[in-house]
Amino acid sequence: MEEKEFITYRTFFSLEEAEVFALPLRTESVPYKIIDISGTYDIVGYTNTRPEIHLQLHPENFVQADRIMEKEAELHLEEIDPSYYLFEFSDEELIEVLLKPDEWGALDYRLAHKILAKRGQVMTPQLLEYLKEQRLNKLRAPEDITTSWIVSGYLLTFFGGIMGIILGQYWRYARKTLPNGERVLLYNNQIRKHGLFLMGIGGVILSILLLLFLLTDQG
Repeated sequence: MEEKEFITYRTFFSLEEAEVFALPLRTESVPYKIIDISGTYDIVGYTNTRPEIHLQLHPENFVQADRIMEKEAELHLEEIDPSYYLFEFSDEELIEVLLKPDEWGALDYRLAHKILAKRGQVMTPQLLEYLKEQRLNKLRAPEDITTSWIVSGYLLTFFGGIMGIILGQYWRYARKTLPNGERVLLYNNQIRKHGLFLMGIGGVILSILLLLFLLTDQG
């Protein structure tokens, strides 16, 4: 039986933080993995400021995990200090939190909803689901690359075929993970065509370089 794929759901700066976050998932028997990627960097003088602890789920469990986290956050809303920064947000800023739930934690999301309700701005469950779907549609849109980056890609390819193959594969096949666990292609069709061209050109140049090397070696 093929093992189900785990992909990153949230990232953290410490293992302890990830384990605390995962407690509600464990309670609800949602399978997960916690991966420490700090060992993947072995560069002298390298300083990493990015979160290196990845909590991973099966893609089909992302939405369930979101609901679990929102439910957990709801239990702690009354414990939040009145000086918490979200209480200073305007209605427009709070709505922005609801429009981009993937950029805010479940606690901020639920608190923004509660504050708006107290101010008379009631958001129905149907409206919140609609906003989430609109956000997903926006995130599904493939990305573009500037002309300067495309030109740089071709220059790198001509000066070393292997770079074209690597970069071309990335442009052609790279995917991004949406907040609901859905995986979609990262780049638009035009960029993906450039990726295919880079792989082809890179393969030809690499073959020529290898042939020249063999001929020179034999000579």
